[in-house]
Amino acid sequence: MLDVVYIGAIHTTHVSLSLMMLAAGKHVVCEKPMSLTAAGAKKVIDFAHHQRLLYVEVIDNGDFYVVMHFYARKQVLL
Repeated sequence: MLDVVYIGAIHTTHVSLSLMMLAAGKHVVCEKPMSLTAAGAKKVIDFAHHQRLLYVEVIDNGDFYVVMHFYARKQVLL
């Protein structure tokens, strides 16, 4: 069973792919930027909270990934 998906696609697809994966019940790790607009970012974060799923925004610095933002409701954490 797949629990987490990584989204490293073209930036313009981050919101739609994130929402699709969250709707499927998957935790999401997404490359920066999570959205090209503040409204898109809010939509993803609010939906992740509603679904009680983790949403993590990361950036690849060339050697490893750095967590930029970590969005979760307290109840999700084990």
